[in-house]
Amino acid sequence: MHSTATVALIVLTSTLPVLAGQVDPAPQSRLQQKLAELRQYRETQYYRNRVAVIPFRNETSKAGAEDSFTDAAVLIFQGRNYHVVPVHEVTAALERHPKGTLLSPEELARLAQILKVETIFMGTIKKFEAKRKFGVPLPTMWIKTQAKVTLEGAVYRRSANQIVWQDSDIRHDTALIGGGFVSRSEIRSRTGRDSLESLLDGYFSAKDAVRR
Repeated sequence: MHSTATVALIVLTSTLPVLAGQVDPAPQSRLQQKLAELRQYRETQYYRNRVAVIPFRNETSKAGAEDSFTDAAVLIFQGRNYHVVPVHEVTAALERHPKGTLLSPEELARLAQILKVETIFMGTIKKFEAKRKFGVPLPTMWIKTQAKVTLEGAVYRRSANQIVWQDSDIRHDTALIGGGFVSRSEIRSRTGRDSLESLLDGYFSAKDAVRR
C-alpha cells in the first residue's frame, strides 16, 4: 500500500498541468482540423462555379473572328449559371504569354490559381468561311451560299490539374434561294454559332463537366 505522503504526491503530480494552465491539446487540434476542412470546402465551392474563357485562337484569315467566338462562349457558360471571369481580366493575366499560342499545363495551373477558377475553356477556329455561287437555270435565277466552320475546344480542370475534355465540331450550312439573297456574313455567323453551341453541348453532357 502507498503511504499517505506517496498518495498526496501522486495526486499533486497529476494536477500540475491543470494548475499550470495546460489543457489537453487534442480538442484544439480537432477544432483546427475542422476549420481547415471548412475553409477548403468553401474554397472548393467558390472555385467550382467560376470559369475562364481564354480568347479563341484564330487560325483563319478572317480577322476578328476570335472576338465573336469568345463572346459567344462566355454567353453560353453564363446561360448555364456559371460565373465567367471577365475576358479583359483573363487577357491581363495572359499579358506575358504570346497571343494565340497554346498554354502548358504549368501555365494553365498558374492561370487557374490567379483567376480563382475551377474550369478554363480554350477554343480554336480552324475554318470559318463562306462562298456564294450564282446560276440561271429556268425558270429563275438561283443563289447558293455555303458556309464551312471547324472548331476545336478543350477544358482544363484545376482540381484534376489536367485537360479533362477536348473535341471538335465540323459544320456545313447551305442556303439556296431562287431569286433571293443571303449574305455570306449572315450564314457564316449562323453556322459558327451553331457549331460552338454543338461543341459546348458535348462538353456539358460529358461526365467530366462540372455539374451545376
